Amino acid sequence: MLRHLKHKSGVSLIICILLLASMPLLANAEPQDERGYNNRGLDFFVEEKFDQAISDFTKAITINSRFEYAYNNRGIVYIALKQPDLAIADFSKAIEVNPKYGYAYYWRGKAYYAKGQFQQAITDINQAISSGYQHIEVYRTRAIVYFDLEQYPSAIADFDKYLAIDPQDMNLHFKRGLAYSNLKQFNQAIDDFNLVILTNPQDAAAYSGRGLANYHLQQYEQALADFDNAITITPNSASFYFYRGNAYCTLKQNDKAIADYDKAITINPNFELPYSNRGFAYYELRQFDKAIADYDRVIAINPKLEPTYANRGFAYYELGNFEQAMSDFNKALEFSKAIPNTYFGRGNTYLALKQYDSAVADYNKALALEPNQESVFRYTLYRGIAYLQSGKFHQSITDFENALALDPQFAALYYYKGLALMNLDRNQEAIAAFGQYIALGTDDSSLNEAKDYILKLTETS
Repeated sequence: MLRHLKHKSGVSLIICILLLASMPLLANAEPQDERGYNNRGLDFFVEEKFDQAISDFTKAITINSRFEYAYNNRGIVYIALKQPDLAIADFSKAIEVNPKYGYAYYWRGKAYYAKGQFQQAITDINQAISSGYQHIEVYRTRAIVYFDLEQYPSAIADFDKYLAIDPQDMNLHFKRGLAYSNLKQFNQAIDDFNLVILTNPQDAAAYSGRGLANYHLQQYEQALADFDNAITITPNSASFYFYRGNAYCTLKQNDKAIADYDKAITINPNFELPYSNRGFAYYELRQFDKAIADYDRVIAINPKLEPTYANRGFAYYELGNFEQAMSDFNKALEFSKAIPNTYFGRGNTYLALKQYDSAVADYNKALALEPNQESVFRYTLYRGIAYLQSGKFHQSITDFENALALDPQFAALYYYKGLALMNLDRNQEAIAAFGQYIALGTDDSSLNEAKDYILKLTETS
């Protein structure tokens, strides 16, 4: 027989009770055998008299050292007392006595989960199911463990099984929404968050979760509305201000973004991400000194946050502090050699320092790491400039032509190509390139230079 209990902590406990074969004990009678002590221990547990419950389960075990139910029940008491190591020892003993005791595997899995040993928890819960213990709560528990293991497809499969039986469990709808978000299945995530919000319009976390899903779907106005609701309900959450700041930052509303990051930092001065993103907003506003100050703060809080060094490197680069920029890009590459933008930043710094071969090498690495069209255009353009400035005109022309194939309306490419052609004495081609630049260009000083080049080339032809 199963009795369903709920401990004051909110953890659902299922206690296995053996029916007595004999008549019930008198109220004040001392139990006469292991079953009597076991059942009285269960009653003590229901009354939250945990010490007395443990005492009775121990007496049952003393009478019969192979009484697996008493081991298991004592283990459950230890779980309630947050003593998972003692609990695991008891569940293991119950399994030793009865290797097919699925309920003990299940509880040992919960004990391992309490210790943060998630893979052991999954192994035991799977064994519980294989041993025939398939109460629906098993799938709920396994879903949560899979979620914490970031095995989101498996978590969703178990969430689905449980919610098919109990569709009113909003905690699981919320977690399934987070799992869908982590899999970038944002529309499915929104469906779950909608249901949670419909059930409880004061659930700030659900608004936040839906806001993040809307943000990733580039539905920024809906995201802002969701973050507004989350903040109204829970105005002391640094995370909610941070998320809304990110939406404003993406919309190029940098002043509003900075105000939200300020609020997040006020609430939690040790939350490094608002400093980082406020630094980016300052960078976008070309307030490079303020950006560097924020990146300094991030590094003071978390010196292992690799993107911060690269971001600070770009700010130093804009200030013309190439030595410090180089130091930061090198530091970033110590953490990860797989970030193309770091190589791009360092390549630009080498270019500014006229170390052209090193610049080309970094642009090559960036190209190898990020071969999408937008990035190929950018890296090829700058590599072409490095070739041009180092006197490798043939290579520069090849790069400029490849970049023009991706974006034939990018005016500056024709100017650079004209310079390379002019240096190779391919005057008619240079005149044509400068002419195309003049037709597209907007920079008055360079337009005048292009016109002067055409005039000189025409005179010498």
